Order: sequence, then C-alpha cells, then structure tokens
Amino acid sequence: LRFWDVGTGECVLTLQGHCSFISSIKHSPEGDLIAVGSTEGAVRLWSIDHGQCLTTISGFNGYVVGMSWWKAFDSYRLFTRCDDRSMYCWKIIKEQGTHRAILDWSSSHEGLAVSGASFKDVRGLDQLTWRLLSQRGASIPGYTPPE
Repeated sequence: LRFWDVGTGECVLTLQGHCSFISSIKHSPEGDLIAVGSTEGAVRLWSIDHGQCLTTISGFNGYVVGMSWWKAFDSYRLFTRCDDRSMYCWKIIKEQGTHRAILDWSSSHEGLAVSGASFKDVRGLDQLTWRLLSQRGASIPGYTPPE
C-alpha cells in the first residue's frame, strides 16, 4: 500500500505486509493510526509516522468490508464489518510503545457476544436482554431492569 503526495507525485509512505487484496482503509480520528482491512480476514494497524505495523487483528470469518473509529475518553474503539454480516468492536490500547486490540463485543446474524462492556444512558432493555448482558460481564450503571 502506497501513499502519494498529490502535489509532487512522490511516494511518501509504503506499508508492506498484507498478503492479499486490501478491502478497507480508515485513519484514526487524530490521524496517527491507519487501519487496513484485507480479503485475508485480517486488519493491520499501522503507525503513520513510522510506517510500521503495530498489531494485527485476525480471525475474521470473511474479508473486512468496512471500518469506523471512535475516540473514547480512555482509548480508541475500532468497529469492523465483514462480508458475512458480522461486526466487531475492538478496544485499541497503547502500551509501552505498541498497540493491542481487545475484543469488546461482536455481533453476527446469529447473535451478540459481549465481554466486559460498559454501557451508559441505556433505556428500554427487556429483562431477558438485560440478564444476558449482565451474565456476560456488561456493566450498566444506574439501570433498573424491568420486572
């Protein structure tokens, strides 16, 4: 993957490491990271400043067709969507000069999996949904489930 200066026509950055076609690219809100999804079922996070791969997220059941970033108060979240209609939310944590991706939740046409998520200002959950989220470690401060 190459980035070009449109004014001079010079290549300013080359990212090497993907083994298949690139299917999705999205830069982080502050522009310091770029996520690159591919048809090999992986997303690589790259440093824009250094041109190095910081981490690879793999194990998707299809190729990554879309991504979106969200800057939370403590970290980034990277949302990925695959061609099999599954979605994933990854918490991106910076540690000791590198980055790590932790799965917050995933969703497919078959259901939702939550791991240690925290929700705010939640309204209208039915009792079954509330129980399922609670059993999977979700925290819902101030929420009173229906009886």
